[in-house]
Amino acid sequence: MDRIRRVRALGLGSVVVLAALAVVAAGASAAVPERGKCMGGGKEFEDKGCTVSGASDKFKWVPNVKKPFSAMSGAVTIRSFVGGTEVASVVCAKSKGKGDFIGLKGSELVITFEKCSSLGEACTGGGKAKAGQVVTNKLEGTLGFISPGVVGEDIKAVGGGALASFKCGSNSVEIDGSVIAEVGSGVYDTAAPTETLTFAQSAGKQEPSKLEGQPEDTLKAEINGLGGGSFPFATTVSATATVKPSLEIKTEEPSAAPKWWVEGSLLAGSEALAETTTVPPTEPFELNMTGKGIAMEPFTIRCTS
Repeated sequence: MDRIRRVRALGLGSVVVLAALAVVAAGASAAVPERGKCMGGGKEFEDKGCTVSGASDKFKWVPNVKKPFSAMSGAVTIRSFVGGTEVASVVCAKSKGKGDFIGLKGSELVITFEKCSSLGEACTGGGKAKAGQVVTNKLEGTLGFISPGVVGEDIKAVGGGALASFKCGSNSVEIDGSVIAEVGSGVYDTAAPTETLTFAQSAGKQEPSKLEGQPEDTLKAEINGLGGGSFPFATTVSATATVKPSLEIKTEEPSAAPKWWVEGSLLAGSEALAETTTVPPTEPFELNMTGKGIAMEPFTIRCTS
């Protein structure tokens, strides 16, 4: 608990010690966005989204540690371009994946694409893939903001490198880089049974191509080694995936409104202080507070009369 160190009436030189009063700021800000669960039985937040702190807190935010999930989608289209001109495409009828949400922002998963083909030839590769299947390497995702209030997950191969390698007939394809999926708002600051991930492209470019404050993150391909390992083909993915069970994603920082205690009890309304003093109307009264948890130091309440 952070003690109010001093109260001074400017110009009078008098000091009034308020030994009984203490102040603690609202719960520490979370590094949003982050995954977890807002649960009852806590004393951190007033609302079921765990975003507002006040005098009647009944909920608590429980950050995710590890939680398994499955994912599935309908049709998936992978396109590769040179100078904006499409040179190759792979179409898969559906996909399925399994993985874990890891910690506050991460995930790990492997995706299997089904009934994949390009120019009428089956595409197969990765893991224990059967004919027409493309199995990715182990992937990892990281949450971030696409724009204020809009969450995305940046997905790449664990440790970097190729996301998937496969053959379509006699053609060899390797996909490298990363791709950002927009996370549907249905899990923003609320509980929901499923989460939606949307992978979109426009005019040969992945949309979005980056997270706020991060560099460009897009896919690229090597086809038949034509780039000598330089992955010259810009690549996009179009798909909509459903993840279940989902976890809530906190998108708002907790309210910065401070909490006040008097002699260990939370102050819900107002309470008169025991001491009074007279201040000349031309010189303001200041209440200065310092200590850990104060939003700005020094935190000052100034009364002009």
